Amino acid sequence: MRGQWGFLIGGVVFGLGLVFTGLGLFDSHTTEALPFGVVMVIVGFALSAPSLTAMRTTLNEPELRAPSIDAPSELAPPLTVKCPSCAAPAPLRLSAPKTVSCRHCGTTSALPAALSSTLERAATLARQREAGEQKISAVLSSLPLKHEQLRARIARARTVLVVTSVTFIVFGWSRRLSATDWHGWMVFGALALPVALVVSTFFSRRVPELSRQVVGHWAALKLPGIEGLGCRVCGAPLPSKTASVLTCEFCGADNLAGHEVHALVAHDAAWATTGALAVGRRSAKADELSAFAVLSFPVLTLVVWFAIGAFAGGIGLRALGFMEFAPWSSLPLALVNRGDEKCVAWVEEKGDQLDLRFGGNDHQLVSREEFERLAVEKHLDASSLNGKSLNGRKIEKVYIELGRAYRVEARPEFGGTLYFPSWDLGGELLCVTE
Repeated sequence: MRGQWGFLIGGVVFGLGLVFTGLGLFDSHTTEALPFGVVMVIVGFALSAPSLTAMRTTLNEPELRAPSIDAPSELAPPLTVKCPSCAAPAPLRLSAPKTVSCRHCGTTSALPAALSSTLERAATLARQREAGEQKISAVLSSLPLKHEQLRARIARARTVLVVTSVTFIVFGWSRRLSATDWHGWMVFGALALPVALVVSTFFSRRVPELSRQVVGHWAALKLPGIEGLGCRVCGAPLPSKTASVLTCEFCGADNLAGHEVHALVAHDAAWATTGALAVGRRSAKADELSAFAVLSFPVLTLVVWFAIGAFAGGIGLRALGFMEFAPWSSLPLALVNRGDEKCVAWVEEKGDQLDLRFGGNDHQLVSREEFERLAVEKHLDASSLNGKSLNGRKIEKVYIELGRAYRVEARPEFGGTLYFPSWDLGGELLCVTE
């Protein structure tokens, strides 16, 4: 489809330009990205705007309409001829355009050349129109299957994106006790997941609708039938449908339809062929649109993800890093006896022993049996120290900052910060006092 690739490329450049522009404006660490972002926004708009116009022109291409019928066709042959043997009306058949057989006396006689030529022309028009309708019918009947296949392909892409988003969330959560950027991964995954769901839902609903619009509504090819026609052999009513040859349901005789139907068929035959070609062309455009949608859906999603990643790994990472939360209850902290004091220790396994870290380089290796003897609380919930005294200072709040979720901090009454021991040799010796 003309303009689609220019629109996709321009859209990607435009989207990336917006991200770089935002980084340059709002992130003091990446101000050099601003000029690049502005240039990319201009270039992306210049590429995508005319391409979008071309795509709209293609989607809004007018449909073919059936021509109006002003007068009966001159090609319409008579319904019957007089039998040269018995003078009874003998019905003409498009299947035998050169001869006529009388049902009364059984005589078969040759038709005049002019009448035979007219019958052959009428048969050609009928076959031409029928072939066009069959091609159109085949295209229309294939649309539901194509749309289901399209939705299935989008669903597979959505599954990959959703699994990727969840993987980022799980990856970030698994690093919360060992990394300072763990929340950036989680924020990225948490924002990327709904983006993938919303964009995929939009594409799976909107693209089949556009496909139907491109192919068009071809019901106009179904011409109306003519009411009140009777069999010229037995007089029984004929089927009310559009055809050059109507078969009697009672005696089985072929009846050439009247002037009205011949006029419709003659005028519509050429248009049916043109319509079949147009439907084929539009169907190919719809298939191309579907393939383009399956490709552009994840590409555009990744552009949005890039913007989310720029936020989560830059401004968002720093801004969220100082948010305060209650400490994890799963932190490996313990309250142990150390001399005459009860002190907080970060507990790490070292083979068959446990390493008790009391802050900085102050640590002690003990056996598991000795740890059982020393431990006052083997699994200390740091939040339980709120309102108690550490190193002689009453604690107002025990918390963690999101950027260092493994490092517990305490805020005493009269200001300052106390840092709990942790795996990175940080913290200080903190002992509970009465």
